Amino acid sequence: MVPINKILCFGIGLALAFPLFFTANLSVFQGGADSYEFSVPLSFFLVAALFGMGVGKFCKTLLSLTPLLFTFWVFGVAVLAVIVAGARDVSLLALYLVPAMAGFFLPWCIELNSQDQLNEILRGFAVSIAIAAGLHLLSSFVSFGVLGAFAVRGEDSIFGLFSIYQKFIYYSTLLAVGAFLLISLFEGYVKWVAWVITVVDILLCGAREAAILLLFLMIGRGFFRRKGLFPKLYYALFFAVLLPALLFLLLYMIGDNVSDFVFLAKISDVVSASSTSELTGGRSDVIRNVMGAFDIGPFFLFVGSGFATDSGELGTPHNQYIEWFLRGGLVFLIGNISILFLAVRKAFSSGEYAINIAGWVILGALLISNNINTPFRAPYSSVFVWVLVGCVCKLRMSKPRVF
Repeated sequence: MVPINKILCFGIGLALAFPLFFTANLSVFQGGADSYEFSVPLSFFLVAALFGMGVGKFCKTLLSLTPLLFTFWVFGVAVLAVIVAGARDVSLLALYLVPAMAGFFLPWCIELNSQDQLNEILRGFAVSIAIAAGLHLLSSFVSFGVLGAFAVRGEDSIFGLFSIYQKFIYYSTLLAVGAFLLISLFEGYVKWVAWVITVVDILLCGAREAAILLLFLMIGRGFFRRKGLFPKLYYALFFAVLLPALLFLLLYMIGDNVSDFVFLAKISDVVSASSTSELTGGRSDVIRNVMGAFDIGPFFLFVGSGFATDSGELGTPHNQYIEWFLRGGLVFLIGNISILFLAVRKAFSSGEYAINIAGWVILGALLISNNINTPFRAPYSSVFVWVLVGCVCKLRMSKPRVF
């Protein structure tokens, strides 16, 4: 396969972000926000196709230690699930392993060799997210009016052409990533216009996780970019005082109409929470219920349920670490955490800007998204993060170790 240029890298970034989903019969997804019909995003097909086209490059990567260990982990999980535990839900197994395998090895398959190429992928992703956010806002305001759109968390579809699958969760997560990339990679006033559009769409969807993720990425990276103790303390104190003050001011101004704005209503519920369940949006109860649906014995600790979803009415605990453990045991859990932390360490030890930005996105997934939702279960979010992990490992690897 011919080494890819920056224009094609930008196009890959566009395709990775755009929220176009297809059902099992390859028709465009047209369901509502409450639909859990099996659907996969455009990015899923993209990485699978590029992986297939560059399979020869993939074979060569097995001479290097990091890709070799990653491959053993992926196939090790598959073998444990299929042979030992029975892989009772093959579609769930595929939703985990295809994005991991094809996404991680994409940089090798397209011969991505510089941070400039990674920079274009990230820029394409940010532009695509901003376009999607603008279309979603426009479609929602046309359908419901501005205030009405916030009350119903926006339109499910983009002018009836296609629907955004699980727009309240994984779409919102990538909105936060896109907003962070817009601030980090672009210059001029246009980036602020695009950033505002993306943030407003997060608020429209009423996604607390996306808002927390965006705050973490912007505040965390801004804090560590400042040199000296006092600039760091002033920066942290500024946000510690300003953000709560703005929040309480908004809640006070809206008053009894807070329920018309889903995002603010959720924040109000957290502020007035009187129990752990209310504070976590009911997630603590969900975790207990899902965990209680499995018989967790000594054998289960290592191999999990074999990607079974026979957990009563609840198929996910809304926590990625518990999800990893339930599906593949400690092998799957420790393997995923180790690979992601390896990528973060490699990214933060780099003096290259785009690689550092990618590291922050991966760290945000580890610390924020994984503790609120299951971003690695959904291909729309997992494909992109695995591509970033692969890019970091590819660009930061030392000379290949040949066995």
